[in-house]
Order: sequence, then structure tokens, then C-alpha cells
Amino acid sequence: MPKKNKYDQLFEELMSQFSRIPNFSESYKDPKGKSIHDFITTRMVEIGSFKALFLNYYLPAAAKSVVDDKREYEKSKYKGIINISTEDFKENLYETIRLGYIGMFHKYESFIDELIEKSELLIEGTHESSESLTEFTKKHFNYKIKDWRNSLTIHRINWICICNKHYDGYPRKSPKPSEFEHLHENDKIKLSKQDFKNDINLLLQHYKMTLTLVIMLAIYKMFFEDETFSNEEVGPDILESQKELKEKLEKMITAVKKC
Repeated sequence: MPKKNKYDQLFEELMSQFSRIPNFSESYKDPKGKSIHDFITTRMVEIGSFKALFLNYYLPAAAKSVVDDKREYEKSKYKGIINISTEDFKENLYETIRLGYIGMFHKYESFIDELIEKSELLIEGTHESSESLTEFTKKHFNYKIKDWRNSLTIHRINWICICNKHYDGYPRKSPKPSEFEHLHENDKIKLSKQDFKNDINLLLQHYKMTLTLVIMLAIYKMFFEDETFSNEEVGPDILESQKELKEKLEKMITAVKKC
């Protein structure tokens, strides 16, 4: 069976994700809606390419450099007085993996900022309130969109990123994620290619979950921030339809928040 085109697969996955969001398919007809569709597609392609870059090029090259350096050391006439362990040779590989985590987190942070911005643009002018989407979400759903502790995955990636940027790779940032509590603070963090692969796959899933959540929150704010209509204004059928949409969105938002 031929390998599926990665852009075909991405588009189909995004369409499946968008189909979960009530009324979102209609937004594509609007320039603002098309803008958010294009942004999401671009960002998903970007993080997918970043994953491929590290797994297929950077990490294999870093692993090869470890083998090459060790082979060169074994040939050195001074190796008896140069004390370099196998773990010392692997440090460049570990450093490359940690740099990958920095890249992962910054891409996600940028994605969240732009997703909030695009979602605000999508609902701009639909009501008179000056309350931002983040303020509205905190007030009505007790949820902070930009809080890295919402997700164990994002918290872990952020923690590794901070340790590498500010502690030279040593696990000294407190509090530590539970899986890193056993690490000695005088030994640098050592992650494998498989660790990186697992976490970036989880990050990709989190991208999809977050975009679904934020867009649903924006739609909820657009329709239900102001007082709902009365029977006299819209009639009982539309009022019932509005009530059903509100309940459906609330259930979906609550479910996605727990992911």
C-alpha cells in the first residue's frame, strides 16, 4: 500500500476536527473564518515539519556524531590520559533533544497566542462587551486558556524548556513534574529520541484539542455572552434551538477541558 500523502492526511484530520465544532463549517465562507482556517492549517503543517526535521535529520545526525567522536577518541594516542566517558560523548545528543523541547514549547506558545488573537477576530463586533475571550472564559468556565498547568504534557515540555534555558540542562526548576522528581539536580536531563517522539505526538494531539476548545469558547461567547432572546423576539422554535446549542457547547467545552 502506498504511503499516504502527509498533506492529504493533515487536511482530513483537520476537517474531522472542525466537524466537531457546532456551526464552524459556515465560518469558512466569511473572510475572518477563512483566516482562522488558514492559520490552523499553516501551524499544523509547521509543527509536523518540525517533528520530521528533528526525528529524521537532527537527531540521527547528532547520534552519528556521538559514534564518530567516540571512534576518533579510541584512535587517540592520548586516550589513556583523557578521561571521557560514553555518557560524556552522548551529551551533544542529549542537548539536541533538549533544544527540540525548547522549539516544541515556543511553537505551542506562539500557536496559543495567535489562536486567541484569531478567535477574537472571528467574533469581533458581534456584541458590545469589551471583555476579552480569556477574561470571559475565566469568568464563565473557571478556565485559563494560557496556563501551561492545564496539561501534564505542556507542563512537562515547558519545564524541560526552562531547565535548559535557565539551568543549563540541570533539573533544578521547582516544582518538578512527578516523573522527574527522582532526578539528581547535579546531573543534566537525559531524554531519548523516543521520549521526544512521544511528547511531540502528544503535543500534536494537544494542538487539535486546544483549537477545538478555543474556537468553541469563541462561538459560545459570540452567541451567549449577551442576554438570550425571548419568545416574543424570536419565537419558541428558535429559542429552543438556541438552548440546545448552548447546552451542547457547554457539554463539549467541559469535556475538552478535562482532556
